[in-house]
Amino acid sequence: MTAAGQDRLYPIQRNDEYMIIAGRLEGAPVLIRFSPDNYLQLTFSVQGDLLSAEKHSYGPPTNPRQAQLLLKQRVEDGPIRVKKFFLTEPFLGIQDLPSSLEETMKEQADLDEEEAAFFREELDSWQRSQQFVLHWDNEYYLSKDGRVVAS
Repeated sequence: MTAAGQDRLYPIQRNDEYMIIAGRLEGAPVLIRFSPDNYLQLTFSVQGDLLSAEKHSYGPPTNPRQAQLLLKQRVEDGPIRVKKFFLTEPFLGIQDLPSSLEETMKEQADLDEEEAAFFREELDSWQRSQQFVLHWDNEYYLSKDGRVVAS
């Protein structure tokens, strides 16, 4: 990867339907992932570098839904821009290609001419779209402006 590729910023916008909580908390860009017993807060620098990934208990009020609602209200809505990151536990992060294209790329040598041509078309189409993948309990395809376009 080139140095320029390492500095690419990926925009992410909040999507309550898919529980992708993105915005600013106390001025810092954050992503928040809820689970039944706690939440994970990913905090980024203004330049988009992942600074921390911390689990927090909900605390009072002890009702998780109530705590989630209060936390969502504290997060200032608006897109954030982050550099590529990946956490293996939990399985969260950004990749440039969907898993299906990544797998096919690894198996290119086994493709016949027709399959290879189809793969190149799919790869070119994906790259032209400037989409990327956010792994967030699922594989979400995000547009170049950070909105979920498919899952």
